[in-house]
Amino acid sequence: MSKRFSRVYWSDDAKTQKQGRARVRLKASWLKWNGRNWIDIRAFRRTDDDYEATRQGIRLTPKQAQELLKHLIEALDHIANDEEERRRKGEEVDGEPE
Repeated sequence: MSKRFSRVYWSDDAKTQKQGRARVRLKASWLKWNGRNWIDIRAFRRTDDDYEATRQGIRLTPKQAQELLKHLIEALDHIANDEEERRRKGEEVDGEPE
């Protein structure tokens, strides 16, 4: 019998227009399933009572998550540099959607 454990570390409303205003919630969790540790990043759809899991999401091993984290930091640095350069030129900078 598999024991399952889950702990949510981050949760936020989806920011894309397609997913609408807070109809989708994103969650990042530590999941222990079948004796293995996973980082689970998943979209949850709002229902009348709560949120239910969708098939949209990814599950990474801790090693994969560590490798991805390095690349996410690099991408965020490039975005910050690009936005700073555009601000200096007086151009409009993309912000988070309201």
